[in-house]
Formats: sequence, C-alpha cells, structure tokens
Amino acid sequence: MWPPDLTGGLLWRRLEGELYWRIRHGLQDRAGQPTMPGFHDRLSADDTWAVLDHLQAQAAGRTLQASGAWSWPVPLPRMVWTCRGGQTRDSRAIAPQRVRLVFLGPGEAVPVDDPRLLTVVAGAAPSQDPECRLDDPVALRALAQVLGVAVPDLPGHQLLVDRQGWLRARSRPADGAWRASDLVCTTSPPGAAGPATSTPADGLEALIRRMDADPVRSLRGGYPH
Repeated sequence: MWPPDLTGGLLWRRLEGELYWRIRHGLQDRAGQPTMPGFHDRLSADDTWAVLDHLQAQAAGRTLQASGAWSWPVPLPRMVWTCRGGQTRDSRAIAPQRVRLVFLGPGEAVPVDDPRLLTVVAGAAPSQDPECRLDDPVALRALAQVLGVAVPDLPGHQLLVDRQGWLRARSRPADGAWRASDLVCTTSPPGAAGPATSTPADGLEALIRRMDADPVRSLRGGYPH
C-alpha cells in the first residue's frame, strides 16, 4: 500500500545516516525531480536527529499496540537521570548496565534497589529516594510514544533495557509480576521458546537471562549492526 506505513521496514531497515541525509537534503525521482524537500535550512543537526527519534518512537508505539511486540529493535531514547547524591547520568553512557524504568502513580512506593540493574523512577515524590529519578517531560513523552500510550497513562508501566541499550520488555499496570510474555523484543520467531536457559521462579530473573542469552541484532541497510 502507498504511501508506506512508518511501522514497516521502510523506516527501520534504512541506515540512520541515510535517513538523516534524506531529511536534510530531500529526495528526487529517477529523472532528478524533487519528490520531498530538504530541511537543512530549517532544522539543525540536533533537530534532525530529534525528528528521526520521534518517528521511530511513534512507529514503535503503534506496532506494540497493534501486535503486542516491537517488530523492530527500539533503542532507549536519549535522556538524563538524576541519581543519589545529585549525580546526573546520560542514558547513552550507561552500557553495559541493564536498566529498569518504573512509572509511579501518586502515593506509590519506590521499588527496592536491585543489584542486577539500574532502577530509574518517574513520578517519585520529592521526599522519596529512588536510585535514579526521571523528571524530564520531553523524555516522558518519548517513552509514552514508545509504549503507545498517553503520558497520563504511564503510571503502572515498567520497561527493561538490556546491556546494549535496547528496549526489550514491557510490563503494564494490570500485569502484576514479570512474566515471559513481557519480553516484547526478541530475535526468536513468535511462539519460539528462545535460547535454552533454566527457568527461575523469579520472573524478572528469567527475563534478564533471556535478554542476555538472546541479544538484539539490528538489521539496517541489509547488514546487522
């Protein structure tokens, strides 16, 4: 169907550098006639990358809501967290550490620190002391887009990020404890058991083992990256 849907492979299989170039300089048909204008005179380099991040977050959310999975690998959008002691941490500089993002509602308790991953909490009260906190409204909008929900509907959701910075698992408000079906980004075919691992009673531990044993291989331009 034309025009193409951004939830399909057209967006995800293109090299990010190519997408960046096309937004900056536009597109032409085989006869050299412009089919899309370039925006180099209206968007800065940072703004161009922000447009790409927005498109991918929006496409990811639509795919998740439609199919219950991220069909294409979704990186954690870039953001800055404030951690204990006033230390700030950039989400792009935490590898190879796993991350759990927790969205709290009013009056909810901050989760206990977990040595297996960095816990980042959104919605924590000033009196609470999470390991790290996220208060940036722009980052919250990006994460809501990735989940395919509105910002007011974020409380109760959780996200797991693997050691390479890919979003891998999603828990919804009514889901309760972590379970195998929460792994919504996997290289295994739908319904497959995935790499052979022992199954611990702790659902979060099972997901962590699965993420570590089944790393993402992002395919862009026909090549894994």
